[in-house]
Amino acid sequence: MDAMTKMDPSRRRLLRGLSATLAPFILPCGALIPNLSLAAAPGSWQRMLILVELQGGNDGLNTLVPYRDDAYRALRPTLGLPVDQLVTITGDAALHSALTPLIGTWEAGELAIVQGIGYERPNHSHFRSIEIWDAASGSDEVIPEGWVSRLFAAHHPRSGDADGVIFGRPVLGPLLPTATGDSQAPRRFVVMDSVKNFTRRGLALPANQATTAETPALQHLLTTQAIAGQVAQGVAEDLKKLEGNEALEKRLAAFPQHGFGKQCAELARLLAADSRIAVAKLSLGGFDTHVNQLGTHARLLGELASGLAALRTFAKEQGLWDRLVIASYSEFGRRAGENKSAGTDHGTAAPHFVLGGQIAGGVKGEAPSLTQLQAGDLIHTMPMQRYIGSLAKETWGLTETLPALDRYPPLRLIA
Repeated sequence: MDAMTKMDPSRRRLLRGLSATLAPFILPCGALIPNLSLAAAPGSWQRMLILVELQGGNDGLNTLVPYRDDAYRALRPTLGLPVDQLVTITGDAALHSALTPLIGTWEAGELAIVQGIGYERPNHSHFRSIEIWDAASGSDEVIPEGWVSRLFAAHHPRSGDADGVIFGRPVLGPLLPTATGDSQAPRRFVVMDSVKNFTRRGLALPANQATTAETPALQHLLTTQAIAGQVAQGVAEDLKKLEGNEALEKRLAAFPQHGFGKQCAELARLLAADSRIAVAKLSLGGFDTHVNQLGTHARLLGELASGLAALRTFAKEQGLWDRLVIASYSEFGRRAGENKSAGTDHGTAAPHFVLGGQIAGGVKGEAPSLTQLQAGDLIHTMPMQRYIGSLAKETWGLTETLPALDRYPPLRLIA
């Protein structure tokens, strides 16, 4: 076994805890993308990938609904959505009506829905399954570094303000670096509650002093603090372009006022400031719908749709919509059948959304069978690694990403 496989689970939890402790600032990495106002070019890192974690396990069957399949109604006698709560998009599938704010994106051909995403030998644990997704690993592998972090170590993005920005839940997920960064150049992954708060705190940090720590872990923490001020300075320079722009402040205040909408507004502020970032991560929690699912799920899908619709409108106004690739993911879907508490339990495969100005819209892949189940679970039809590999290759124009991802052909998500 290699070092990745042998790492003690308790140590992994400690590292994730340290990452959360440092959340107001930054976790290191290499360089970034060029100015977002420039024309995109293959391999130029011009596009920004925006990852949206649906934390808790989103119910795919009540998101993209196989409303004409009799097995759907049989599996969900009370949770099965009536036709008047659906928006038909194909002859066989419909979206939950809470997703109506995204219908304009669908009709414009800028929304792809990738069906049946999952992985071999699925795990029903929240912690373990999201770890598998974050690393884009096999279910029998333990890799203590996110797939984005590993990708950036192999393919250095061009110089800019930060390599990645995390809003919402202060968990790095796919951006998680190793414990100490090892011998790699430090990767700059920034966690922000708000852009202005991060900048103010970062500028207040003491000046960088060359210090050698007694342990690699402490050295990592010192490096993290030292880089935070540097990134804050870059973002502060960007924000100067927005000073006194009252119209912009009113525009950002018009974003939905739920938590996810506010994350979208903060990301929009960075876009307006022309900050140079290769990847951003947003999160929306609450999808662990074991009990009384219908109302909770409708509310969450509504927040997701309204936040992303507001971000799309803003990005189009700024002339940046073609530069964005927004992609959802979740640790798993839900069981095919409802439980006895008017909810659904941890499952496996689920569909996910990809949207942006250059996305080749439509439903991609094959819907899982509702009659051929495995212990009550849907059998995935789309490898998670193919989905992630396609996002990486097509967003950033790469011919190679990571060995585990390059086994699969791209999905042609980008027109």
